[in-house]
Amino acid sequence: MTDRSRRALLAALAATAAGAGLAGCGTRRGPDDPGGPTGGRGTPGSTGSPGPSGAPSPTPSDSPATPDSPATPTPTSTTPCADALSMEQRIGQLMMMGVNSSGATAGQLDILRSTGAGAVIMMGNYGGGRSGVRGVTDEMRSAADPPDGVDLLVATDQEGGLVQRLTGQGLDTIPAAATQAGWSTATLRERAERWGTQLKRAGVDSGLSPVADVVPPEIGNANKPIAANNRGYGSDPDEVAAKVVAVVEGLRAGGLATALKHFPGLGRVTGNTDFATRVVDDTTTADDPLLEPFAAGIAAGSDMVMVATAVYSRIDPDHVAALSRAVIAEALRDGLGWDGVVVSDDLGVAKAVSHLSPGRRAVGFLRAGGDLVVNVDPASVSAMVEAVVAEASDDDDFAAAVTVKAERVLRMKAGRGLAECPAG
Repeated sequence: MTDRSRRALLAALAATAAGAGLAGCGTRRGPDDPGGPTGGRGTPGSTGSPGPSGAPSPTPSDSPATPDSPATPTPTSTTPCADALSMEQRIGQLMMMGVNSSGATAGQLDILRSTGAGAVIMMGNYGGGRSGVRGVTDEMRSAADPPDGVDLLVATDQEGGLVQRLTGQGLDTIPAAATQAGWSTATLRERAERWGTQLKRAGVDSGLSPVADVVPPEIGNANKPIAANNRGYGSDPDEVAAKVVAVVEGLRAGGLATALKHFPGLGRVTGNTDFATRVVDDTTTADDPLLEPFAAGIAAGSDMVMVATAVYSRIDPDHVAALSRAVIAEALRDGLGWDGVVVSDDLGVAKAVSHLSPGRRAVGFLRAGGDLVVNVDPASVSAMVEAVVAEASDDDDFAAAVTVKAERVLRMKAGRGLAECPAG
C-alpha cells in the first residue's frame, strides 16, 4: 500500500471512529457490550539510548504545553456519573496504582483506601492460576472503599510472551504477539476471547493490551521496548491493524477492557522509557501512516488508548508524549477523533519522567488531556492525589476538566459492569 493510500485509510478509520462514539460518554461502544505500566514494564532490562538520530536533545520541560488551558473540551452532554461524586472521589477515579500480583500488602491496601484510587495494576509475575488470582482480586475489592455504585477496576499486563503477569491453572500460556501475528485474524480473535474470558473469571478487568506499535524493518530488534521482546505484530501497518482489531474484538467479547498502546508508537525508538531518561523518536508525525493500527483499534471499539513517555520531536520536542497537549489533545483527540479514556504509561518509576515530582507528573498528564494516571509506585500515589486536589482547588477550569475525565472513566467502567451510571 502506498503512503497516500495508507493516509486515506487512516483518515477513513478516524472518521469512522469519530462517528461511532456515544455522545458525552467517551467510549466507542454501546453500554450493553460484555463486560503497565507498559513499554518495557517488567520486560528484560535494557539500557537507554538516544532516539533514532542518535543526537542528544534538551531535557523536556517540567510542564505540559499551554499549562493554563483546560485539559479537555467541554462535553456536549451532562456528566451525571461524575456529578454524583465529590471532587476528591472524582480525582480518585483518575488513579491506577500498583499492587503486588501475588497479593496486595497491608500498606498497599491502606493507600488504596486513603487515596480512593479507582483502579489498580497488578505488578510482578504470579503463577497462582485462576483461583489464586481470584482470591487476590476479591481481597482488593473487599478492602477498597469506592463511591456507591462504583467498583474497583483491576488491570495487569497480559499481552503474552515475556509480558504475561498471571499464569497457572485456568489461565492459558499466551504466546508473544510476534507468534500471534502468524495466525489468521479469525483464530486470533477466537483465542483472544478465550484469554479474556479466563482473565475476567479471575476478577481482572483489563490486560492493558494490545500493542499497536509498528516497528519498521530497518530498525528491527534494535527497538528494545517492542521488537527485541517480540511484543509487536509486525512491520506493516495494514497487517498490524488487522491483528489489533482481532485482539480488541476478542478481548472485549471475553469481557475485558482493552488499551491500545503506546500512542503515538514506540516502534521507531531504540531506548526503553522505563530505564532511560531520554528516549526520542525523530520521525513520527501527527498524521503518520504508522498510526493506522491505533485508528483501526479505535474504530473497533477499544476502551482506552495508552500514551507513551518517549519524546516525539516532530510533534512536540519539548515534552514527553504523556505530558504533551500536542500529542494527546491534538494528535489523538482531534486527529483521530478519540474522546475515550486516555491512560498513561507508567508515571511512577519510569526513568523518562524521573526529573519531575510525582505531583507534577500527574497534573501535567491531566492538563495535557489524559484521564487515567498509571503509577506502579504506591508510595507516591498520595502525593499525586494531593497535587491534583490542590490544582483543582486553585483552578476552576481544571476542576471542570477533572469532572469530564472522571465521567469518561466511569462510563468506561459502566461498559465493563463496574459502575452504575444514569443516562446523560
